[in-house]
Amino acid sequence: MCQDAIPSAVAAPAVASGMPDGAALHRRTIRDAVNELGIELAQDVPLWPPDVFAVVASVLQRSGTYRHAVTRWPPGEQEPDTWAKEMTELGEKWGSAWSRHGAAPPEVVRWWSVLQSAADLPVDELPSGTNVVEACLLLLAAADEACKGVGVVDDAARYDDFRMRALELLAGEPGPSSLCERVDKSRGIVLPKMHTPQSGLSVRSLSHNLAFCIPGEVTPRWDVAPAPLGKASLNLLLLPWPLEVVPSQFRPNKGHLSNMDEDAFRFFTCEAKARPAYDDRVAVLMTEAERLVGRVDALVFPELALHRGDAVRLARRFDKVVVGGEGSASDTETGDPGTNLAVIAVPTVNEVYRSEQHKHHRWRLDERQIGQYGLGSQLDPNRSWWEHIELPERQVRFWCLDGWLTFCVLICEDLARQEPVAPVVRAVGPNLVIALVMDGPQLGGRWTSRYATVLAEDPGSSVLALTSFGMVDLSRASGNPPSRVVALWKDGTGGAPREISLEPGAEGVILCLTQKDVKEWTADGRHDDYASGYLLLNGVHQVRPNGAERSG
Repeated sequence: MCQDAIPSAVAAPAVASGMPDGAALHRRTIRDAVNELGIELAQDVPLWPPDVFAVVASVLQRSGTYRHAVTRWPPGEQEPDTWAKEMTELGEKWGSAWSRHGAAPPEVVRWWSVLQSAADLPVDELPSGTNVVEACLLLLAAADEACKGVGVVDDAARYDDFRMRALELLAGEPGPSSLCERVDKSRGIVLPKMHTPQSGLSVRSLSHNLAFCIPGEVTPRWDVAPAPLGKASLNLLLLPWPLEVVPSQFRPNKGHLSNMDEDAFRFFTCEAKARPAYDDRVAVLMTEAERLVGRVDALVFPELALHRGDAVRLARRFDKVVVGGEGSASDTETGDPGTNLAVIAVPTVNEVYRSEQHKHHRWRLDERQIGQYGLGSQLDPNRSWWEHIELPERQVRFWCLDGWLTFCVLICEDLARQEPVAPVVRAVGPNLVIALVMDGPQLGGRWTSRYATVLAEDPGSSVLALTSFGMVDLSRASGNPPSRVVALWKDGTGGAPREISLEPGAEGVILCLTQKDVKEWTADGRHDDYASGYLLLNGVHQVRPNGAERSG
């Protein structure tokens, strides 16, 4: 086994000379970095692999020494295939040891002792290519291999104590979801992972199954529920509603920007038009959609398309997953802010699970956009207008359904503004990112395409952006002809973004998605045996109430 490749621990360097007594500044050591996570380095190695993963991922990320896993790996002149196989076997032994309430494998204990012996080394001076770096990389790989399939609910997970414990930890409240038992969630978070970046090099490049995140202002939550989905395929009924948006729905608001010049900046609100419940209209389109493709798995609505209660009611009536934007206008009299949030409703045997995620960034309408949407009669184009919504705690929710699909939802600006949510999304690498927008045509040359491409390239997520036909029809961008493109698709296989139109007479579009199993590699030379699922677009069908269908 490759533990014999590790020599004795490197001694900590002496404090630089030339400093007066007592004047040397304390440098963050390995001991400090580990203790900050709530782990005592002097104690025995934690038996639960995600705790060890958090420790060594933190040390490697702080020091930047993970970069040597490509050029100086594996250790001890081993053959890469042999080393990778040994890591897989070691991970299985470690998981079994936890299930038996036994001790960590001796290799893990040895590598942990190397870390302990180097406790006083400054993290930012960690020598590359030494036994300490090797120990961290080996522990990281072993912990990653021990956690295959964590965070996913399927038939196998129900009979696996290790994976069931992982699900219990992810469901823990309060605060962010995390797979760790002993690491303080306010200092470090470990989440399940779906995709490993196949280009570039970061600490994310070194794991298939676990993602390390430094806690920040975004709280990640991991939601798991069995859902009535197809096996390795997904048929989405996109409902780009409302089909009409008019300028009078955009209004100034009395809310004050107390820290900004009111002659230059004001608040606006967008008030939804009164309408009957969507239920009967959806029922007609569902019947036609099922006639066309045989099965519909989920309904997807754009930003601000739903009223409160719509998502749960539709999920219950049609037994389908519902994803959509819900919100309320701000009060133009009192100045109280409105709401703008994404709602995910997942039906199960006994109930409908509902989660919500508020928008992270307000929309700012400037002179160009006021002209594009013809809002000059409502909003002064000489000012910039901020969307008047509340901004509660920032969250990103990852939904894992039926063992093979993990997705998250972003709202409009949240896709474009990389901070603060993008680092968490990249770390997890969900199979699918759904962007609900209130925007003009979703053309391949516009902003949604640019930011969708970023996530498709790293970490490899497929991205769907959906707006309402009402906003598309309202848009008259200078130099662009009228358009009917309501959605944009970009996957991680390197192809061009695909524009999706709503043809005349249609009220919905079906996307037929299939999963392609792809072999992904970590930077240290381990592959996942085709466990990574890429969602590919393999059919687009227009849904008309009268059944006159054309497809493309």
